[in-house]
Amino acid sequence: MVLFPDVPNNYVVINNTTEAILFAFTLLSVSLELFLMYVIIRQSPSTMKNYRFFLVLIAIWDLLFTLHVGLFFQPLEVCCTATHTGMIGLLTSLAYYLGSYGVHITFGSAAFLIGFMSVTQMYTLAYRYAVLNQNSEISEKFLRKITIACFFVVVAAIGLFYAWCMFNTLESPQRVEDLLNNSKDLLNISNREVIEWKTSFWKYWIWPMNELVFMIDLDKSAPYFLAKAVVVGLGLFTVVCSTLIFLVFYKMRRNASHYSAQTIQMHKRLTQLLIVQITMPITLVLVPAAVTLVALQFSLEMGEFSYMYRNFIIALYSPFNCIITFLFITPYRKYMRGLIARLLGIKPKAIEVTPVNSTNTVITVIQHDR
Repeated sequence: MVLFPDVPNNYVVINNTTEAILFAFTLLSVSLELFLMYVIIRQSPSTMKNYRFFLVLIAIWDLLFTLHVGLFFQPLEVCCTATHTGMIGLLTSLAYYLGSYGVHITFGSAAFLIGFMSVTQMYTLAYRYAVLNQNSEISEKFLRKITIACFFVVVAAIGLFYAWCMFNTLESPQRVEDLLNNSKDLLNISNREVIEWKTSFWKYWIWPMNELVFMIDLDKSAPYFLAKAVVVGLGLFTVVCSTLIFLVFYKMRRNASHYSAQTIQMHKRLTQLLIVQITMPITLVLVPAAVTLVALQFSLEMGEFSYMYRNFIIALYSPFNCIITFLFITPYRKYMRGLIARLLGIKPKAIEVTPVNSTNTVITVIQHDR
């Protein structure tokens, strides 16, 4: 389906390099996350059987977020004029097949997934504190199926309500053909990667021929309210997580004498992993998004490459999150080291150990991992 057939094809070129790199990141992320879930399920020791549930749950949310960003979104552009501010860009997949409903579902589900990831991390930190509290009743309550189910049902209800609000407050997008048919000002058609189309208040950058342009009118009160709700939610998330991290380390130091050195080391590793997992989305997702909003608010120019770099940085979140999980948790790190050694054809070193007893037998010990 060609939306503006009057424009020659050679003047509307998809940025193949950008899309190919983003698609490659999506494939890499999905592969790593599926492999991570396999390793968590198969390689977690018995001491981690309860915590394994949370690791798998976090991996599932990361996987859904990766698929959502990689398949539904295209790079966004910011539009700023003296009289109007807003965000414009393109959406594929759901937007193409469902029109404006697809756009609203895409944004609403993105907010829902991000909220669920945040809540899962907070619940996991609370569980770490319950385990270190040496109160079996508290830790058992955290692990009861009914407790977990009720907790996530409540969170899902709140997330769905927010997604519904976003669904009903965003402006409906328009198809490119409608924009072009209603405008006499199709400007700057040249051998560029985009077509620039201007009106008195808006400027659109049109990429492929079979996608939709969407708008978020930031001058309206409803989107601003939703944006403020996101900021407040992230602020509360940061405060709650910081408090829980402090309590976990406090309990760890106070009750260190009641645990073995190996158990304390495991608790430290798992807590450090959670801290990094909480920091990663802030660094790789929220910071680039905040830079875009600041540029929009103060009408700052951001070039095409700046937006491309921002989307690449966001795409790095899921691969990095998988890699740090492999690095921080000892059973997974040992498994990966052994797997890489086997793939590279590196044989385990043989160490000859002479027994202390009177026999002269030499025992060969295969050292798999130190």
